[in-house]
Amino acid sequence: MGTAGTMSNQENNQQLIGWSKIVMINTGFWKQPISESKSVQLCFEVYSVLVKLGYILLWILLTAEIIRMFLNDYPDQIKFQALGAGFSATLMGMKMLIYQKYDIMEMINDVIEKEKEVWGSTSEEIHNVYRVKIRVCKAYVLIIGGFLAGGFSYFQISGAFAMVELKHQNLINNQTIEPNFMYLTLFPRDRLSNLYITFGLQAIWSWVGYNFGTMTHVVFLTLLTYSASQLEILQVKLKNFIGPDDFIADVSDAQYNEKISVLKNLIEDHKYIIGFVEHLNDCTKYIILMEYCLNSLNIASVSLNIIKMELSLSEIVWRLSFVIQLCAQVFILGWSCNEVKVQSETVADALYDSRWHLLNKEGKQLVQIMIARAQRPLTLTIGDFGPMTNDSSVLIVKAAYSYVSLFS
Repeated sequence: MGTAGTMSNQENNQQLIGWSKIVMINTGFWKQPISESKSVQLCFEVYSVLVKLGYILLWILLTAEIIRMFLNDYPDQIKFQALGAGFSATLMGMKMLIYQKYDIMEMINDVIEKEKEVWGSTSEEIHNVYRVKIRVCKAYVLIIGGFLAGGFSYFQISGAFAMVELKHQNLINNQTIEPNFMYLTLFPRDRLSNLYITFGLQAIWSWVGYNFGTMTHVVFLTLLTYSASQLEILQVKLKNFIGPDDFIADVSDAQYNEKISVLKNLIEDHKYIIGFVEHLNDCTKYIILMEYCLNSLNIASVSLNIIKMELSLSEIVWRLSFVIQLCAQVFILGWSCNEVKVQSETVADALYDSRWHLLNKEGKQLVQIMIARAQRPLTLTIGDFGPMTNDSSVLIVKAAYSYVSLFS
C-alpha cells in the first residue's frame, strides 16, 4: 500500500514531463522505477538494454551498407538516400552521447522535485502558470512526435508496397533488380526473397528511429519549458511576497524580518534557476549549434529535390511534409530558448512591481541586488556564439532560402 501510494504521488508530480516520460521509457532512458512490480521493472531494464543495442546495431548496419554502396559504385541517388539515413542516425547518436556525458536525464529529477512545490503552493495563479506549461509540453510532443510518426509511416508503408510491386515485376520480367526502399541497412540475403524478415527488421528499425528521434528533441524542449515555468512562478511570488494587508499599521522588526526572510528565499530560488539554465546551456550548446548549422542545409537539400527532381505527387507531398517538420523543429527550438530569455528579463520588472518600497533599509538593499542580478538575461547559446532566439530561427530559414536560390 505504501509503495503504491508512493508511485501515485510520483505520477502526480510528473505532469510536466508526463508525455516526454513515455518517450524516455520507449528509448530505455528513464532512470526512475516505472512500477512497484519487480517483474515489470526487470522487464523494463532488459528492454532498456535491448532498445539501446538496437540503435547501435541500426547505426552499424546503415554505415556498413553505405560503405558497400560506395565500393560497388551504386547510383548517386541511392547512395545519397543511404547517406541521409546514416547521417540522421549519427546525429541522433551524437545527441544521446552528449545527454549521457552531462547526465541530462538527471536534470529531470529537478523537474519532479520542483513540481511537488508547485502543487503544494496555495496560489492558484502559480497553478495556472504551470498548467499552461504542461499544455505547452504536450503540444511539443504532439507536434514533434506527430510529424515523425507520419513521416515514418509513409516511409515504411510506401516502401513496403514498392518492394511487393518490385518482387512481382522481377518475377514477370525474370529480372533481379535490387530494392532500394525503406531503411537501407546491410542485409546478407536477398530482401525480396525474405520479405517477412525484411518487414520485421524494418518495423524494429522504425520503432528505434522514431523513439530516439523524438526523445532527442522533446527532452531538451521539456527542460527549456521547465526553466521558463520556474521563472514565471518566481515572478508571481515576487509580485505578491508583500501582500496588500502587510505593513498597514505600526510595523515591528519581527514583521520586517519575516518579509526579508521570504525575500532571501526568493533570491535563493532565483540563483537556483540561474544555475540550472547555465548548466543546461553548458550541456546542450553544441546540440543547438548542430541544429543551427544542419537544419538550414537539410531544408535546402529537400527543397532542391522538390524543385529539380522529377517526382511523383506522393513523393512531393512526403518531401514537403519533411520541410514543414524541419521548420517546425527550428521555430519551436527558437521560441523555447527565446522564452527563457524573455522570462529572465521580466524577473526584475516583477520585483519592481511589488511593494518593495515598504521594506526597511536591509530589505531595499536586497531588492537592489536582485534587480541588478536579473539585468543579465539567461540565454541558451549556439555553441560559443550568440544566443538562440526567434531571430536565430528566422536566420536558419533565410540561409536555407539562400542555398536554394544559389543552386537552383
